[in-house]
Amino acid sequence: ISEDGKEKLVLCSVDEKRKVVTVTLNSPKTYNALTVEMGKQFEEVMVDLSNRLHDCGDDDDDDGGMDVNALVLTGQGDKAFSAGGDFPWLRSLADNPVHVNA
Repeated sequence: ISEDGKEKLVLCSVDEKRKVVTVTLNSPKTYNALTVEMGKQFEEVMVDLSNRLHDCGDDDDDDGGMDVNALVLTGQGDKAFSAGGDFPWLRSLADNPVHVNA
């Protein structure tokens, strides 16, 4: 659970020695099925990482950013990386008026 009380659906860890970032989808009970909230958290993690990296177009490594050799995207649990979309949630959208889903 994050500081704001929301469940952390996307985790991020950095191995600074090996220069590897691991981003983990964290909803094993739903086989890491994607929801709007998971998508928002994924975007937040990616923006944060982007802000922390060296500028790729700049040869100057003194910009305070971190170097990364690889980014690993994985899913929590041992059954699936990701089931894709969360079908019960997607089905629930069918009952909404169009303007609600927009």
